Amino acid sequence: MQRKALAILISICSITQVYAASDNDFVIIIKSDNSGFSTPTQFTIPTTGSGYNYNVDCNDDGTLEAAAQTGNYTCDYSSLSGAGSYTIRIEDNSGLGTGFPRIHFNNTADRRKITAVLQWGNGTW
Repeated sequence: MQRKALAILISICSITQVYAASDNDFVIIIKSDNSGFSTPTQFTIPTTGSGYNYNVDCNDDGTLEAAAQTGNYTCDYSSLSGAGSYTIRIEDNSGLGTGFPRIHFNNTADRRKITAVLQWGNGTW
């Protein structure tokens, strides 16, 4: 019985990929239907100025929804589970740790949608 259970567990683990954010990434949790400027099924990553070159994984599934972004980017969850809580992973695309120099809400925008910062990453802020 134990061998059969172990074999099933090994089979499941071998076909299921587990993705984890790199220590280099900026990782946040958002609740898309909290008040903000974007719709209840969206979250906008706000930028200001220059120097951006970043990639976005809107639901931390290991698949980039956007690459080489140089300005604001909006994650849209309407085709996924809709409104709810999501983990967003923002990674540097410059190769120098400078691709996401700041997040800029200016006390407005979707600032109330962020519920936690899980990881600041090691980029230059």
